[in-house]
Amino acid sequence: MNILSEIENLINKVETNISQKNRKEKIKLYAYGLKNKIKQTEFALDNLNNLSWKTDHTTTTTQDSILDISGQVAFYCDSFCVFLYSCLDVLSQLINQTYQFNLDEKKVDFFKVKNKLSSNYSGETIDQIFNKISNSRAFNNLNKYRNCSVHRRQIFIWEEFRSVRHTNGYNISSTEPGTETIRIICDNPYDLNPKIIQKREIPQYLIKQRKYILKEINEIIKLLP
Repeated sequence: MNILSEIENLINKVETNISQKNRKEKIKLYAYGLKNKIKQTEFALDNLNNLSWKTDHTTTTTQDSILDISGQVAFYCDSFCVFLYSCLDVLSQLINQTYQFNLDEKKVDFFKVKNKLSSNYSGETIDQIFNKISNSRAFNNLNKYRNCSVHRRQIFIWEEFRSVRHTNGYNISSTEPGTETIRIICDNPYDLNPKIIQKREIPQYLIKQRKYILKEINEIIKLLP
């Protein structure tokens, strides 16, 4: 079952198994909120996929367009990082209500709920998954990109354009003769002299981040009582 189906299944269980109206409505509210954040993440990634073959050299944007192609790539890259991280914060709101931690909604985030789980459910599967996420490279990089985008500056993206040709007569659908565009997100967005040693290509690297984070969220959703 995919993650959106798991969330819908949780909503159905809440409707049947929880009698307290206020608690039921809050859990459902955050469950639907999580679904929407996942969809917004997918929307940003879909647009990055659609932009992957476009460049400002080969594509003419409309005169009233505020952002050129590079600007659109930066926008959707920022949006992806913000919304994917937001999935974890909204998940934390959902856990706060489900486990009745009674944390103030305005103060709930991933780390506060992680600490609550460590204090009250140490060693249990949900605690282990939260620890696994927080210790993962995918999460820590995502947190840096999101923090940089929201609180500091635009994330550094390297663009490279290569002339591409191949022997005639072969059916190669992935690369037509012309120009190939390579976009790489920097290794560490906090660096004022950014590096691209890791070669984290857009959107391929972001797809891997999305896959890892949503897989772990899916496992947590299955555990919620």
